[in-house]
Amino acid sequence: QAIGMALHELATNAAKYGALSNELGRVRLVWDVSEAAEPDLTIQWTEEGGPKVEPPSRRGFGNVVMVRMAEAAVSGSVDIDYHPQGLHWKLVTPLENLLKPTRSI
Repeated sequence: QAIGMALHELATNAAKYGALSNELGRVRLVWDVSEAAEPDLTIQWTEEGGPKVEPPSRRGFGNVVMVRMAEAAVSGSVDIDYHPQGLHWKLVTPLENLLKPTRSI
């Protein structure tokens, strides 16, 4: 659920201020599972073609959703890069953190 909220926040921001705020911009969303003995899941959101990106002057609730909530939900790590050509968000977490069995009722 927290990852979905982070992606929703990214999409909302892209539509208002980023790559999806004009007709030339686009977003690339990719995910990958590493082939290591203990595999990681990596999800990446990359924007391009939008207005020039600048780091925010303050960290608000959107940052909490995109970073801290996503990290805490899957015991992972999030990196956000505010490249002038477009925002890049990356979440990495051990795959086992997402595959824990749920308890039946």
